[in-house]
Amino acid sequence: MKICNSKMIEGVLLTPLCEIDASPGFVLKFITDQSEGFAGFAECYISEIAPNNVKAWKYHEERTQNICVPFGQVRLVVYDSNKCSSTFGVLNEFVLGRSKNFMRLTIPPRLWYGFVCISSTHGLIVNLINVRHGANDMKSKNSAPDIPYIWQETE
Repeated sequence: MKICNSKMIEGVLLTPLCEIDASPGFVLKFITDQSEGFAGFAECYISEIAPNNVKAWKYHEERTQNICVPFGQVRLVVYDSNKCSSTFGVLNEFVLGRSKNFMRLTIPPRLWYGFVCISSTHGLIVNLINVRHGANDMKSKNSAPDIPYIWQETE
């Protein structure tokens, strides 16, 4: 994991997750209603991303997201563009995935984020959100010259 600017963005949480050996496989514990960062449940969905593909940039006005990567490796970048925030201008970069970094990333509202699959196979991203998808909550843009980040596909 890498935190650019040496400071975690206000409200962003990184929580280690556990894998329970239940031979012949594992149970991957993601979140409970008592977990730090849990802001309620409205939807849970899984996004698939192919190797070296970038999905960026996304922004949610009201939605808190709890994200983990149970398959593959994904680099996820979060940027704070809120001028009223104590972490305005801070950019955080995380690598999530089971082999090294099985963690839950909590992204509060009003932050830009994007991700790229850096594994040789596709990545699966589980996202539990507290506000259902709706046209009024989300902004997205394919390029963002105001976000100081250049996507590199592979590690």
